[in-house]
Amino acid sequence: MKRHILPIILSLFLLPLHLFAQAPEKLELLPQMSHVVVLGDSNTWLGGDECDDEKGWTFHFKQTVRPASCRSYARSGATWSHTEKTCADTEEEVEVITDNNVIYNQYLRLRRDVLQGKQPRPTLLLIAAGTNDAWFSQKQRKGCLDNLKKANDNAKVNADSLLALDLSELTGLREAVLFNCLTIRRDFPQTRIVLLTPLQSVHAGLRPITLAGDCIEACARQLDIECFRQDKECCVKNLTEQKTKTYTTDGTHLNPTAARLIGQQLAKALFPETNGFTH
Repeated sequence: MKRHILPIILSLFLLPLHLFAQAPEKLELLPQMSHVVVLGDSNTWLGGDECDDEKGWTFHFKQTVRPASCRSYARSGATWSHTEKTCADTEEEVEVITDNNVIYNQYLRLRRDVLQGKQPRPTLLLIAAGTNDAWFSQKQRKGCLDNLKKANDNAKVNADSLLALDLSELTGLREAVLFNCLTIRRDFPQTRIVLLTPLQSVHAGLRPITLAGDCIEACARQLDIECFRQDKECCVKNLTEQKTKTYTTDGTHLNPTAARLIGQQLAKALFPETNGFTH
């Protein structure tokens, strides 16, 4: 009988140690303990840097989740994809599509602020982009959606090769999404990353938005990152907005009703314990 006592006693000591080792990871995902950061384009930018403008979905997301902090680095006109002239730039903060108005540079501003102690290290990072990649795929971001079907079917991701690319080489949507996600995961390995595909848009067209969404979802799947298909799940529908502006002001940008619905929907999807209702 005594031979069996020692293993039992040891197991009692080992079990709590294992549970304590896992506890911090679980605790930091609770809504009230989360530090949320959002990167994105105009529909995210509408909520303001502090997510305090009710015209944007980030305001309603923040009001519903009530996280410890919620900060947006989003800028109107931003894209995932780069151009041959894109370079690292933490200073330019414009509200139109330019070579350097890209998600990567928003991330560089976030990383700078974290390193300088101005911004808490994010526990949840939402990236809501792709509308401008789809909208301007034949103009300022020409070719960014080319060959996506072939890319989406290829599940192999060579992280070292992707991270070795120059910023000017990330002209394709797939390469830009993978590069950004790999970089963020390398720098902030404990951060929960969620990709939000672009909403349907009259200006961008249904097919380009779907192509972009499929690409972003495929990248998320290949990297084992969460993805929420806004183009499929949210209230904005291309055909409806063409006839009457029900949830947008112009066919692309959210009106206050849509901002509230989508903010609460995302809160419920990412933090089910909130039940999608404000406190």
